[in-house]
Amino acid sequence: MRSESGRSDLGGKNMSDFGKACRKYVFSGKCSGDCCMTIPLNKDIVFRNKFLFVEKPTEILEMPNDQVVPMTKSGYCVFLDRELFICKIYDYRPQVCKDYGSKKLECRHLKPSGNERSEASKKQIIKKYARNFEKLRRKLNCKIQNGEAQNSL
Repeated sequence: MRSESGRSDLGGKNMSDFGKACRKYVFSGKCSGDCCMTIPLNKDIVFRNKFLFVEKPTEILEMPNDQVVPMTKSGYCVFLDRELFICKIYDYRPQVCKDYGSKKLECRHLKPSGNERSEASKKQIIKKYARNFEKLRRKLNCKIQNGEAQNSL
């Protein structure tokens, strides 16, 4: 179980109501923060803010459109402080992170209002994401096989 620190505003002074509810849910021990896993990020943001890395990447994959994927041993985002559950680049986070918890990209645990979902609703979200993840995996696999993704370390 996690406990909040007095530094809870660090990296998230403008945190949304959903973000605040999410942090409380993680600190309760009910969630491990899997939504903050390794994702493609804007190359400029990553390299300009590398001094804020919480975990050093083991490799950085270059993707199309000035995107990079900083791979970490833990699988979590390089900017996620897992002890405090805060994003070190909160004000500059990618759109996917801004959308998380909304109708565009639903959290499997919490509704956009911050209230907890029913078990049936959680299962529906997981099935939906499994389908979407499989589509993305196939797409990325094709790009890697075609040489579009490269390691930049």
